[in-house]
Amino acid sequence: PIVANVAATATTPAPPPPAAAPPPPAAPPPAPTLPLDPVAQGNELEKQVLGKSLLAAFSGPADAPAAASGRKWPNLSFLLRPLEWLNFPLSACSDVVRESLGKVAIMTLINALAILLYVLFLRKH
Repeated sequence: PIVANVAATATTPAPPPPAAAPPPPAAPPPAPTLPLDPVAQGNELEKQVLGKSLLAAFSGPADAPAAASGRKWPNLSFLLRPLEWLNFPLSACSDVVRESLGKVAIMTLINALAILLYVLFLRKH
């Protein structure tokens, strides 16, 4: 029996060596640093998003030549500056205050349009 066990272990192939462990995943790139103030973070992100989307809307694809369209788009800062001036008084307010004022403004506009339509079409002197 001992000779049979020795012969059996000699003919049995050795188990394969363990596979090499896959390399650890690469660390993600560091996120851009933003100010710690939440309002400043919101303003910075808003500028980034609006800047990218508006530039994409006005400029089109980067590889398209400007002469192909035959039209030159106006300077973007010229268009955005009046909007920034109008938004400046409310920039320090919270989102809840700005949303509430926006809803009040929309309701006031609807009311003014309803009164204007009433005066123009239904009120006869």
